[in-house]
Amino acid sequence: MDRRGARQSVARYAHTFNDIRPGDARVDAEAWGDVVRRQNARSARREADAPRDLGVVHTPGDVAALMAQRLLHGVARGARLRVHDPGCGAAHLLAHVAREAARRGLRVDCEGAEVDGASARWAHALGPRVARACGPALGTWRVRRRDYLTAPARRGAFDAIVANPPWVALRDLDPDYRATLRASGDVPGRGDLAGLFVERVLEELRPGGRLCVIVPNKLLAAEYARSLRERLLRELALEEIWDLSAAAPFRGHATYPVILVGTRDRGVSRLRVHEPDGRVRASWSSDALAHLPGAIVPLDLPAASAGLLQRLFDGPRLGTHVRIACGIATSGFARGIGSGRDRIVCSGDIRAFQPPRSQPFDAAAAGLDAARLRRMRVPKVVVPGMFRRLHATFDARGRLLGRVYFIALPNVDAADERRALLLALLNSRLYAVLYRGLFAAVAQSGGWLRLNAPYLACLPWPHERAPRDLVALVRRQERSPSESVGARLDARVEALFGLSGADRRLLEQLDRRLAPATLQARPRPTRPASRIRAGTTASTRLRNSN
Repeated sequence: MDRRGARQSVARYAHTFNDIRPGDARVDAEAWGDVVRRQNARSARREADAPRDLGVVHTPGDVAALMAQRLLHGVARGARLRVHDPGCGAAHLLAHVAREAARRGLRVDCEGAEVDGASARWAHALGPRVARACGPALGTWRVRRRDYLTAPARRGAFDAIVANPPWVALRDLDPDYRATLRASGDVPGRGDLAGLFVERVLEELRPGGRLCVIVPNKLLAAEYARSLRERLLRELALEEIWDLSAAAPFRGHATYPVILVGTRDRGVSRLRVHEPDGRVRASWSSDALAHLPGAIVPLDLPAASAGLLQRLFDGPRLGTHVRIACGIATSGFARGIGSGRDRIVCSGDIRAFQPPRSQPFDAAAAGLDAARLRRMRVPKVVVPGMFRRLHATFDARGRLLGRVYFIALPNVDAADERRALLLALLNSRLYAVLYRGLFAAVAQSGGWLRLNAPYLACLPWPHERAPRDLVALVRRQERSPSESVGARLDARVEALFGLSGADRRLLEQLDRRLAPATLQARPRPTRPASRIRAGTTASTRLRNSN
């Protein structure tokens, strides 16, 4: 940063620093907090009008303070750390780290990277004010203007990394920039910049170094992030997850964040999942997590379920026995609903075991040709693309499907054993608990779950053949649904997997805990953050580079 740029930045934002002037002796935490609050108020107004695809995110100060606390937790007093914030924006997260270091008797050298020139100048200008507030705790303060994802990685350069990376889907990037990213490294076809940032962070963190990042909760379960999770579990001793998805900390953004905290270490670790107020929701061993499918990190399943999950997922999977396909996933299919000679089944038309309802559909109006629709015109088991509890039914008429998933079963009848087994599994208590427990991290507003073929395919398949009376029970449930028949079907399914009495009691407890009726609904995006355990309530700002 040249001197002229720093002077311009200070002059531009001088009104935000009126509370701390050169030579001012008032350099306590209150004065420092005023600096951050004044800067934050102005920058938040500018962010409100910024395009969402720039990755601009306003983060409350209690979240930033919590991240600083967890990043430095357990560091020995007197230690000196090289701390990095990639995509630092105005560097307020680094400022919180410096202040926390002063409280803990540590010394930190802070370095930020930011692609936006104005934000980088602002971050540079903040350094002297933080230095006066934190005293000898702050060694150096440096801000580099660069694109973190395309610049060469500095392997093992930092003792601690804290970050709120940009939450921008790769598909929403400018095509030229997306091509630049792919030319600079191994970039997947799907995903978002947050995942790429975490991959790069792991390269720049030294062995034994501390990591604290806030990312979308879907990174813990989404199929596109599977390789990232495998790497995290392999290279990082993941210690804490703070689930803030129900606290809605980002006002005005429909986001569900989690804070990941860990140490660059390959040893066995104990992971604790925290509520926003600090209570421990669950505790997992890294060994137990290794047995879960797809390296999924569950947020809502207790550690008591680890043994049951290990036994279930050590066997065959649903996806090895059937092919799961999706209906019409194109965005324009809704244009054809309501008219035409065809019939289409949508997610809301599907009830457990009952014949699916359907609506008129005009394939030509939706721009779909007959060849694309032919694969659906067969008897099939259908599962809605969105639900609060997993369920399925059978479509014997070969109707078209909207965003509905299906397993084709040509040439079957009502007495077919495979058809009955699939319906019993997909409507069972066991499958409902497993799906919600494993994929809670991708839940939508109101606790709705989105189906994804790889998620469904990973569910366990029984070793044993279906009992003789399973077909008859399924037929009874299709004719006249009842709780008693449903309970008998659940018992048959659980017996197929060899569940003991203790396993079934645990499953019953999990079902009550995860039941959609009692599941805490995801909040509206505009709801403010609340009850997040932190040392301050001052707001701060993080502008993420893209």
